[in-house]
Amino acid sequence: MNLNLKLILKMTGVVTALSGLLMIPCIPIAAIYHEDEMLLHFVKTVAVFIIGGGLMYLLTKSDRRTLRRRDGFLVVTLCWVIISFVGALPYLFMDVSETPIDAFFESVSGFTTTGVTLIDALDELPKSLIFWRGIQHWFGGMGILIMAVSVLPALGIGASNLANAENSGRSAERFTGRIKESAKNIYIIYIIFTVIETVLLSLGNMNLFDAFYFTCGSMGNCILQYDIGFTKHYSPYNEIIITIFCILCATNFATYQLLIKKRVKEFFKNPEIKTYLIILISFSSIVTIALIANGTFSSVAENIRYGVIQTIMFVTTGGYGATDYNLWPEVTKWILILAMFIGGCSQSTAGGLKIVRVSILIQVLRRNIFRRIHPRAVVAVKLGGEAVSADKAQNTLAFFLVYISTFFFGCIILSIDGQNVGTTATAILATLSNTGLGFENVGFTGNWSVFSGPARLFLSLIMIMGRLEIFTILMLFSPTFWRPDR
Repeated sequence: MNLNLKLILKMTGVVTALSGLLMIPCIPIAAIYHEDEMLLHFVKTVAVFIIGGGLMYLLTKSDRRTLRRRDGFLVVTLCWVIISFVGALPYLFMDVSETPIDAFFESVSGFTTTGVTLIDALDELPKSLIFWRGIQHWFGGMGILIMAVSVLPALGIGASNLANAENSGRSAERFTGRIKESAKNIYIIYIIFTVIETVLLSLGNMNLFDAFYFTCGSMGNCILQYDIGFTKHYSPYNEIIITIFCILCATNFATYQLLIKKRVKEFFKNPEIKTYLIILISFSSIVTIALIANGTFSSVAENIRYGVIQTIMFVTTGGYGATDYNLWPEVTKWILILAMFIGGCSQSTAGGLKIVRVSILIQVLRRNIFRRIHPRAVVAVKLGGEAVSADKAQNTLAFFLVYISTFFFGCIILSIDGQNVGTTATAILATLSNTGLGFENVGFTGNWSVFSGPARLFLSLIMIMGRLEIFTILMLFSPTFWRPDR
């Protein structure tokens, strides 16, 4: 089966034009703040990519064939590479990034909602460029949601098929069964959350521009560790608002339909939501107790504040560094690393393995232990009282194996760059899980510029792999994928 190159070119053209459209809001921002140079660069970029993408689409518009699964894997990968490439151009225009690789790294970090950066003083950037970074965060969060319930389903790995690995319970499958309706509802909820948080932050000590920027970060669970002068905006009020919305956006958006339909009890009985809340509470409690026992901060209130907020930021992959957690007791670091592996809920803006997959893995382990004691017993893997199909359990195990293998392979490759074990391992985990928080040289006081150019390019690939759930990229490295007779 040959690749449908004409259809691939058509969809690539659409994404190219979309990349230009995303920059349009930056034009009035550059005009308002009298950033003439950035204004000219944005206008040129928007024109080139909208016209170029539009021509690619028009030349292939007549091809109305359905996107096949094989074509889809290539299209999705190309889309992420193209949009990241286009998104890198503003960083190059203002000489913010020294090399194209650095600019690509910044762009990938934004769109994948990882939130790492090579830039030391983000608050000194032009306002229009800061605004562009916010759009990348917001669209990155929105993009992965819609890809999960509307784009990837057409490829056979999203919606009902993606649910085989990520969703449990019939309610979630019903939502994803109606792709267009699910996508529309998620868009609405996402936009409502954005408006509410922006208003709430504006009521604090933030101006509207900064409130919108930080909202984009927390909506995509992508709050930069070195963000635009957060200290000047710091207040317990702002920190609480941002933390709450990170929690909300790391929740399965499909389950919000239950709350809309006033089925509150069913929402909290959802096995994924229950496990999510248990992880948030238990991990936060363990970290807080360890901080208090160690006397890390001068008061109990500070230990509770930093312990809870920092743990939430690791679980939700929000990426906000509340304090220098590198100085915390060792037990807290291991809890935070475990939180990075697990991540948030499926169909959310969070990264990581996802809570449903971890829950299924635990149930499979329990069943195997039971069957070693009772070898003749027929025991189903259950989640939330419902049996998990053999295919779903097998897919989950396969994903876990690939995830762990990717992690260790990434560590081996990145170690060539010469960083210590803690820096290397947590850098790979931070990018693979799209958390953005690491330890040692990439911790709270560190900077990702410690890595060389080739290492930054490799980390960019890891970020994309993490956001596309790895398999989409791995397919392209399979010889079978490129054989037309298969």
